[in-house]
Amino acid sequence: MRLQGKIAITMLLPLAGLLALVVRQDLSNTRARAIESGSAQLRDAVQNAATLFDGQFRRVAQVADTAAIAVQDYADWNPDELFRFARAIVARDPVILGFGTTWKPGLIQGAPDPFMPFAEREDSGIKELDLAESPQDATRLAAMFAPMETARDPYWSMAFQDGEGPGRRDVVRYLSPVRVDGRLLGATAVDIGASAFKEIAHRIGLSGRAWLLMDADGRGIVAQTGAAVHLTGRESVRGVPLDEMFRLTEDDRFQGDLDALLQSVGDGDSIVAIVEPIGTMVADAELGQRVAALTRIESTGWVLVMGEPVGALTGAADALVRERAFRAGLVVCAALGIVLFGAWRAVLRPTRRIVDAVERAASGDATARAGLDGNDELAQLGRAIDEAIPRLEELASTRVSLESARHVQEAMLPAQDFVTDRVRIAGRVRPSDETGGDYFDHGLFKDGSVVFGLGDATGHGLPSALFATTARAYVRAMLRREQALDPAIAEANDLLVDDARGGLFMVLFVAAWSPATETLNVGSAGHPGWLLRHDDDAYRILEAPGVPLGIARDQQFGTVAVENVRGGDLVLVASDGAWELRNPDGAQLGTEALLRHAATLRGMTPEEQVARLFEFITDFAGGRPLDDDCTVVIARFD
Repeated sequence: MRLQGKIAITMLLPLAGLLALVVRQDLSNTRARAIESGSAQLRDAVQNAATLFDGQFRRVAQVADTAAIAVQDYADWNPDELFRFARAIVARDPVILGFGTTWKPGLIQGAPDPFMPFAEREDSGIKELDLAESPQDATRLAAMFAPMETARDPYWSMAFQDGEGPGRRDVVRYLSPVRVDGRLLGATAVDIGASAFKEIAHRIGLSGRAWLLMDADGRGIVAQTGAAVHLTGRESVRGVPLDEMFRLTEDDRFQGDLDALLQSVGDGDSIVAIVEPIGTMVADAELGQRVAALTRIESTGWVLVMGEPVGALTGAADALVRERAFRAGLVVCAALGIVLFGAWRAVLRPTRRIVDAVERAASGDATARAGLDGNDELAQLGRAIDEAIPRLEELASTRVSLESARHVQEAMLPAQDFVTDRVRIAGRVRPSDETGGDYFDHGLFKDGSVVFGLGDATGHGLPSALFATTARAYVRAMLRREQALDPAIAEANDLLVDDARGGLFMVLFVAAWSPATETLNVGSAGHPGWLLRHDDDAYRILEAPGVPLGIARDQQFGTVAVENVRGGDLVLVASDGAWELRNPDGAQLGTEALLRHAATLRGMTPEEQVARLFEFITDFAGGRPLDDDCTVVIARFD
């Protein structure tokens, strides 16, 4: 793909993603504000409605409570007076559907037994009837009357009935006990029907809105859907069945998240929440998420719920965001076209000239030039390339020289491991640059002694490599001439002092082992080694006195003799690059960790131990390049 296409894609995709993110955030924020505003209005509406409902319920309850006081002197009342009393109460208040009294048998003189005088509003007027005439009705009223024996307080209840005719309509009923000296004699009952709730809703401004009344246990009582009011929890709010919308179960009780909301609503409190439909309702956008506001009515303990579809609250906001997104898209497309033209003129043309010059130079044309004018970054890059082209051949020659130096240095290291029937020595060097300042060596003296050692020059790179090569030659020559460690190290030091420049010096460890005496002589110029005996669990340090080579002439170097070095004993020598390296967190490996791991490898051959130690070092570095040259040498005596 050409650069122009890549620019278009790399700009178009991020811009499209950014636009989508901005639109989504804008939509989310706008919708959130719309929902917040709508929720606040819904909260205010449900609180106001609950307050007005509470006033109506208190007024109806007061009628029943006052009537209960009025009929306490039951001996002063006869059946006709009780019927006229009930008719008067129903006639006075259009909200009241029915009113009556219930009595224990034998209390009202001249009344049948049982006797339950009742007045009920119908389309044709107010009718008086004895609700105890039917055994079925008497049983139902007795069932509502029974809780007063223990509750002792007035209470609201539902009266869902079947069939047609007087006394068989669904109502909400308030019962107030009639007591004398603590003894329950009967009760007054006030009924409110669906038409009364519709009238109440009209009075308090809820006509046409969706709302639901539930009792304290979460069972549906009254619901309004549009203009219709129903005394049931199984109707729908604006087309959404309440059992789906509010997650009602078969017994008309709340479940799930709204159950928790219902339990948390206290008197006078209100809660607004987003509720999700369940089942197949999710697929219908009209029946999607809704904002539900809940508040508890103090006098009855009931909960009033009002809901609005989220879409009704956010429709205008969604349209506004879509319009803004369309305009932003047009602006982005126009801006992208302008940017692409500018990129072609200011970037692509000079870039192609630079690429052409580089390709020609790579093919061997030393006269290739970009020839760009101006002071911008691409012009500066073109001039830098024009200046660099003549030096490419020089840089290539330098690279070849470095490769040659690396090959020469590698050739000076032992070509293979040292193996005899009594000792086996393995080592490896890993430089941190093309060339390094570490080396190791091993060999035989004329008397049969085995000599091995390690040198580590200051720093790394080409200067350290050259110094290490020189030092190796001096040390090897002096050891072959003297065959004693301390004078050989001293003479090599004097020779290096004359050659050392720029503060270069070298630390050195060298050891000679005699198979005849099984004695290990150790010499050192500031570098330690470690010995692991066959019957020990950990390495111990081998260190002889001496300063690094190349610092000052006429230095004294001592040796340390270790006797009885034989079968199963190991000597480990490692340059400081092996234990001073750091992991990505900056922690240093350290000699203790290196030696502890090395001790676990004692059963392997020296070659395997060296390989495993380098794996351990590499894993600890965690992908970081080596800070310094790294060398490991292991000798095992059999």
